[in-house]
Amino acid sequence: MASNFTEKAVVRQSLTAVISLMVVLHMGICLGYSAVLIPQLRTKESLLKITNSESSWIASSNTVFMSVGSLFTGILMDNYGRKRALQLTYIFLFFGWIIIFRADSVLALYLGRIITGLATGMDSVAVVYIVETSTLQYRAMFLSWMTPIIMFGVLLSYMLGHFLFWKYSALILSFFSGVCFIQVFIIPESPSWLLSKNRIEEAVKSLKWFRVDPQYIFVEMKELQASMLQFENCLEKTSIIEKIKLTRAWKPFILLTIYFCLTQFSGDNIIISHAVNFYQSFDTPIDPFTSTLIFISLRLFSSLIFLIIIGKFNNKSLIVFSGTGVSISYLLAAVYQYLYGSAENKPMFWFPLVCVWSSVIFTSLGLSNMSWILGGELFPSSVRGFMSSLLWTTFYILMFSAIQIYPSLENYVRTSDILLIFSINALLSTLFVKYTLPETRGKTLTEIEKFWRNDVNL
Repeated sequence: MASNFTEKAVVRQSLTAVISLMVVLHMGICLGYSAVLIPQLRTKESLLKITNSESSWIASSNTVFMSVGSLFTGILMDNYGRKRALQLTYIFLFFGWIIIFRADSVLALYLGRIITGLATGMDSVAVVYIVETSTLQYRAMFLSWMTPIIMFGVLLSYMLGHFLFWKYSALILSFFSGVCFIQVFIIPESPSWLLSKNRIEEAVKSLKWFRVDPQYIFVEMKELQASMLQFENCLEKTSIIEKIKLTRAWKPFILLTIYFCLTQFSGDNIIISHAVNFYQSFDTPIDPFTSTLIFISLRLFSSLIFLIIIGKFNNKSLIVFSGTGVSISYLLAAVYQYLYGSAENKPMFWFPLVCVWSSVIFTSLGLSNMSWILGGELFPSSVRGFMSSLLWTTFYILMFSAIQIYPSLENYVRTSDILLIFSINALLSTLFVKYTLPETRGKTLTEIEKFWRNDVNL
């Protein structure tokens, strides 16, 4: 009977994770869509003509508004629930793709890209939903699906753009968004959020759906109630200023922001967005399409390996291994470029490329993929909705800043210097995680929450 309980619980939690992560799939699709949209708009046969400046804004408008969507979703999650926020995300995606499908002007394309950007920026709801509905045995595994799903979304976008006219691709994606919206009705609201709104009976019913086993339900319900009661008692005794200073709210946010800042400037997203210019700086004979295909293939492959090893090693150990590998890979490429970057006949011209591809593999084994897990696990339930959305807003701003800074940086410093910057930031990321962040593998959310109680009377 216990085995039957477990099987049902795993199936239901997995279903919830898949339905939630369709938002992340759309993120990958949106990131890759501009790469197939813009070339089609630039053909002689295109009825809608665009300039270089317009193509740049079509590509970047999606990313800019992801940070706005991320901040907006925190308010939605805390006030209306995780489920409704997730459904609203799919509604935005549906109308965004419809606008792109019907676009007959550049302004309409901007609007469609902005709306889809707002929606994909709301992906923190998927992280929070998964964290609050999964048991600790499967929580990290579900969150580790995010990067391979993003990469699969990019590939899917490329495939649609290769075989179909861009309007037809948008129409198919709008239909897909509508299907995702309907699927959310299958799963219940997060028990943690229901409990935070004092909807006890609904919280118990939701927990029964996710856990099935009555003994597990009783124990977890008691833990959730005790944790929230302790937090509420603390808030009643503090002033507004003191509430802001609560360790469990601000400390994980600040630490994760520093971590994200270091990782954003360790090369990963910069290379994704500037692959052509980046590879051209090595004076390599490999064409941009091949370089992009190799990059995405390696990223997807290594992310799948991450899914296998995530349950076998501690989270911090994976980040240390990953960050060290990334740092060494970039350092070797930097040394090579410093010695032979200006040489006419470069010995082993493929060496820096192999180093960069090696860094892609290493970063997927912990440094980048672990961001989703840490961002979802470290905040307590009482502030998880708002703080998670604020964190991912900061993440997208940092990502946009890193992507925007790179072209200017490329004009003032050598390629070897840029590679050295990537190497140093990867190393600093590793050291930062090792000595500041807690280990979360094998710990319940209540146990993780206790880590932040050292300097306050909670």
